[in-house]
Order: sequence, then structure tokens, then C-alpha cells
Amino acid sequence: MASFPIFPSPARRTHRGFLGRAFSGAVFGCAILPALCAFFSAPPDAHAQGDDARLLGAHILVIRGDLRRLDEGRLPAAQKKGLRRRITGMLGSLAWQLRLNDDAPSAPQARAYAQNWRAPEAKNDLTRWLDALIARHPLDTSPYDPALARPQDRAKALALHNAYCAACHGATPQDAPPEDAAVARPARSLYTMVRNQSRREFTARMVSGVRGDRATGLANPLGNAQIAALIALYQDAKPHP
Repeated sequence: MASFPIFPSPARRTHRGFLGRAFSGAVFGCAILPALCAFFSAPPDAHAQGDDARLLGAHILVIRGDLRRLDEGRLPAAQKKGLRRRITGMLGSLAWQLRLNDDAPSAPQARAYAQNWRAPEAKNDLTRWLDALIARHPLDTSPYDPALARPQDRAKALALHNAYCAACHGATPQDAPPEDAAVARPARSLYTMVRNQSRREFTARMVSGVRGDRATGLANPLGNAQIAALIALYQDAKPHP
């Protein structure tokens, strides 16, 4: 199945670190996983939801968030094109995810929207349909509450960000990567994204946008505590003046 990046990927940078690759939907190598384990000594924790339900809830929220960005009307043409392509691709895979979560009756509608959602009337219908799906398949964000992040985990999250994210997404809020209007999905500052989106949407992007390697079945290698700590890091940082 095709991979559709949740976080924009840099098109003109030669280095992409652990989360930089993860946010673009790419697969990172096995050598990264021992480094991740070294940052967080706690064993991986169980997710409150089953993996299928968790990923479906996150997937729907990301599509809805991309539609919101598209409606803002301030994006360069290339970025709008990139968002449209991603929405179309994610709607195509949504049908399969709905079937995995015992909602087969909704799958044909997802396939239909993947074909025609760009028409003005269909786009409005899609927005309402996604809102209904969000209510029916909610993402449980409570395990990723940044208030749950322990001080030691927050410090490790900063080290993780600096080692694997900063090269593409910026080391600090003041070090935001420049956005190239000609790039469809430019790398964006995670410190800025967490302020421009609801916590629920940003959490959904963290849950569904990170990928592991073949050893993890390409699943998200981050546990609840790691995701909560990273969200706390981005949320609590002093914003760029």
C-alpha cells in the first residue's frame, strides 16, 4: 500500500533524520531503533485503543485537518496541489481502514470521495461526512496528554528532537525551516505546527505520521510516554517573537 506522508517532507535537503523521515511517511533503518531505546528507558506501553482503531481515528483527523488547511486560502499553489494529492490518497486507504474497524458500510463512500471530492458540493459533503466519522471513530488522545510527561522524559524528548528532527524541522522555535513556495510539502517547524492546530489534530499527526522499520512491521515505534513528551516539548517551548 502506498505511504501518504502526514507531516510535510523536505524536497531539497540531503539529510533527513528519524522523525524527519517518519513524518514524511518514509521508512527509517533498523540502526535507529537502538538509539530510540537509549533515549527512553521505560518499556513500550500498551495503547488505550487497539492499533486499528487508533490509526483510523488519527487518519480521519489528519484528512480533516488537511481540508481545513486547504480552505485557509493562504497557501502557495504548489502546497495546495500537494495537499490535494495527499487527501485523495488518504481517502483511498481510508476505505480499507474502515473495513478493518467493522465499518464496511462506510467504505464505498470513502472510495467515492477519493474519486470526486474536489467538486465544490462534494467537498462540503466530505467535510460533514468526516465530522460524522470523527464522532463514530474518535481517537483517544488521553494517553498522549503532555501533562502526563515526566520531567526526565521531557529532557529525553529534547535530545531525541535535536538528534533526529532538528536537521529538517528546526532545532528551536526560532530556527524554523524556510518554506519554499515551489515545494509541495515543505518541512515545517513542529513548534509552530503545535500552535496552529488543535492538540487533537497534532496528536493524530504524531500517532499516524511516524513509521518504524521492517522489524516493527512499519508500525509507530514510539510509545504513549514518548509521544506525550514530544508534544509537551513542542507545546511548552517559548514561541518565536
